[in-house]
Amino acid sequence: MSDYLKKFVVCGVGASLLFAGVMWKIQDNLMYLPQVPVQDQDDNPPRYRSPEERPLLRHYKNVTIEGADRPTLKGWFIRAPNNLSTRTIVFMHENAGNIGLRMDYFEKLIESLDVNILTIAYRGFSQSEGTPTEQGIKQDGLDIMKWV
Repeated sequence: MSDYLKKFVVCGVGASLLFAGVMWKIQDNLMYLPQVPVQDQDDNPPRYRSPEERPLLRHYKNVTIEGADRPTLKGWFIRAPNNLSTRTIVFMHENAGNIGLRMDYFEKLIESLDVNILTIAYRGFSQSEGTPTEQGIKQDGLDIMKWV
């Protein structure tokens, strides 16, 4: 192998390792996108800010899950309008955006299945505190299930 080719391979390996290291360091910033398209539900278009804006979802209460060693999580418990169903779906919204943008899902679930919805925004999303990380979101899921 020529000296030129050896230098090229070494530089390529070095650049690849550097790139991988940078990607590892910033992976949470690339994976979790609370600000896309809108981070806070108060900035959503009408009918996507609060369950109060939709007749089917008006039977709700704000939920706060607090902990001394983690961020405070916020969301809503939305009950089926005719009665308090014995079934509740725990809904953690997908990445990007906020829980207000999922109002259409909530309406369809309540209409179709006659269920209650507990939706809590995990850390860094909507009005919940903190910064999203894989380990943090796993802990949020456990804390939400304890609350239920």
